[in-house]
Amino acid sequence: HVLSLKDTLVSLQNQGMQVLTRQVEPVVVPPLPEPPSPPPDIPPPGTRQTRVVTVEEQSQMHLSGDDAARVLDELKAKLAAGQGIELSLTWRLQRRETE
Repeated sequence: HVLSLKDTLVSLQNQGMQVLTRQVEPVVVPPLPEPPSPPPDIPPPGTRQTRVVTVEEQSQMHLSGDDAARVLDELKAKLAAGQGIELSLTWRLQRRETE
């Protein structure tokens, strides 16, 4: 029994090593097709198109707290006075540090 089992185990080990060392052909996966581009935005018939008109644009940098409040007050007044005026904001708060 022992010799037969040993021979079987050696045979199985050799077969396992052959499986592990066998070169496998790489699987080629074709690239996915490009998704179709979305259709252009076409408004339904009978609707009026609107466009955005820039009324004023400014950039001010390095404002103190008082200066920033003054600019915001001016913008608030322009928004209140203008019909259909909208405001777009981008800001950055910064601190100067010495190195």
